[in-house]
Amino acid sequence: MKYFDDFKRNARYWNIIKDLNNYYVRHNGNIVGCRNAFIHIMATFLKKVGNSLDEAIDFIEPYCTVDFYDEAVTTITKIYNKDKQYNYNNDKIASLLYFTDMDYAQSYCCYNDSKRLERKREANRRAKDKQYKEARQKRKAKRDNICTFIKENPTMPTKDIAIIFDVSTRTIQRIKKQLKESQ
Repeated sequence: MKYFDDFKRNARYWNIIKDLNNYYVRHNGNIVGCRNAFIHIMATFLKKVGNSLDEAIDFIEPYCTVDFYDEAVTTITKIYNKDKQYNYNNDKIASLLYFTDMDYAQSYCCYNDSKRLERKREANRRAKDKQYKEARQKRKAKRDNICTFIKENPTMPTKDIAIIFDVSTRTIQRIKKQLKESQ
């Protein structure tokens, strides 16, 4: 199994695995003190992704030094043989691996509140833009309906048209004026 072949851009588990890989690279492979936690977290998410035990051992091999390899294989095997579900949230991962500010800044998942709030604001902005676009399309469709109705019924009073379309008489007058100018 290759890391980049199976990487899915928007999948949370793969983003965490990618963050762990980048964490390892940023620290130049020097994760002594939390390397068992690192391997445990990595193996947990590899299991959640659906990799087999052999694939997980092959995947984690580059992250292990010679003296730590047997312990890492034991840890991975325990995770795969137990039915226990390990649930690591982002804050727990960050605290177990002693994330620095650089680790927070260069991660794909939301490990800190500021990044989480920034993504939430961006999602809200996109939702508002979508709502605005839909409302604008509805207004344009309503205006087109009013224009076609006025063209088909030019003698109908402005007040009656306003009641039919639930708009003000000024709106109908403005549309009638624009239609006269365009002809």
